[in-house]
Amino acid sequence: MVEALRAHAQIEPVVVDDDAPVSVGMRGHALSPKIVRAVLLRDGHCRWPGCSRRNGLQIHHLIPRSQGGTDDIANLAAVCAGGITDHHQQLIPTGPWHLTGNPNLPDGLRLVHQHEHTGDRRDNDARAGPDAA
Repeated sequence: MVEALRAHAQIEPVVVDDDAPVSVGMRGHALSPKIVRAVLLRDGHCRWPGCSRRNGLQIHHLIPRSQGGTDDIANLAAVCAGGITDHHQQLIPTGPWHLTGNPNLPDGLRLVHQHEHTGDRRDNDARAGPDAA
């Protein structure tokens, strides 16, 4: 829940003196526009294996901030949101899939089901993901 809220959070800096606001800064997104632009330029499409969707992309933290992840582009990947695929909702923390690997490589990411990630081996083909035919 925290990660889902954080993904859509905006930061509004406020300078306070004796519990009274002195100055309010500009409101902005948690990720800088430069980082978002860099990830979208690098990825170009949804990084869910096999998905080529290029619109409706959101930035996903491979390791959530609440688990020690950073906003470095090596920890970020573009994934589609909304529509019939909505891969972002299928990824941790809201879904059961982890997107892991090196996002700086064209084929550097793979899916791992949370049970497999924690050591509970299932018969799923985690590389293919839930959309596989």
